[in-house]
Formats: sequence, C-alpha cells, structure tokens
Amino acid sequence: MSWDDVERNWEQYQTRIRERWRKLTSFDLQLIEGKRDQVAGMILARYGLTHGEIEQQLDEFVRDE
Repeated sequence: MSWDDVERNWEQYQTRIRERWRKLTSFDLQLIEGKRDQVAGMILARYGLTHGEIEQQLDEFVRDE
C-alpha cells in the first residue's frame, strides 16, 4: 500500500490514524484531508518528534495496513 491509497480513502483511515496517534483530534484530521505532509506536521506539533521519526512512523503505518 502507498500513502496515495490512504489519501484516496481518507475517511476510512481516519479512525486508524487516531488510534495510532491519539493526540490528533477529529478536527485535525478533517483539516488534513489525507495529505501526508500535513499529517506529519500535525504529528510534529502534537508529539514533538523529529521529522525522521515521523516519516519512519508514517512509513510503518502504511506498511502495516
């Protein structure tokens, strides 16, 4: 699977995203609309991880789906 699949099916993946990153709100996810860079930015704002850590987590999320 790729991030394009997540973006195309954003409504379906919002619940899984919130389960993985619980500090993201439903409102955050509505604003993001599935854009990977926006997801990364919101995770950065909520969790304070490095860009590399966020990219690794997003890659793992896509791989595990």
